[in-house]
Amino acid sequence: MTQINQWLEQDGANKVGIATICGIGGIGKTTIAKVVYNQNIPSFEGYSFLADVRETSQDCNGLVRLQRQLISDILKGKSHKIYNIDNGINKIKEIVCCRRVLLVLDDVDELGKIRKLMGTQIPFHPGSKIIITSRNRCLLNAHFISQMFELEASTSCGGLSKLFEVKELASSESLQLFNWYAFGHNSVPETLMAYAR
Repeated sequence: MTQINQWLEQDGANKVGIATICGIGGIGKTTIAKVVYNQNIPSFEGYSFLADVRETSQDCNGLVRLQRQLISDILKGKSHKIYNIDNGINKIKEIVCCRRVLLVLDDVDELGKIRKLMGTQIPFHPGSKIIITSRNRCLLNAHFISQMFELEASTSCGGLSKLFEVKELASSESLQLFNWYAFGHNSVPETLMAYAR
């Protein structure tokens, strides 16, 4: 989390940045993204956390629902009628160009879903940050994300992109984390040690 927070702060005032957090399912990508999001929203004029993009986008009108949520979040509860994906894309482009936003797209499995959700050539306001979580490291590497949003070509964007890979914990670290959650401290009573392992 420290590395992601540092990334958010570097050159934050004048560059659009995209970070991808990748790792196997259940490793904590969403949790990390939520913590970073909650810690940093005071620094942004608008913000939105779109959870479970992969599954929600498969539902009937799922992409439109995600668009509505993104717009409502960034406009701090003001709702707009969005009838179709193209209408949503146009509204999103309209609102992200005039305010510094923090956007989290959680559990993305295809670049096409981001394109359908937000379009391409999105005119993000300088200093905006986008964080994407995914299980697929190859699909969502920083280079392809930057190309999709055409960050390199934009004068207001510095192409500030980063890939963060969440590694599995060592068994001793896993045990320590389990102990904190299960018992509220690092040590375990000897009688329960066999169960903790």
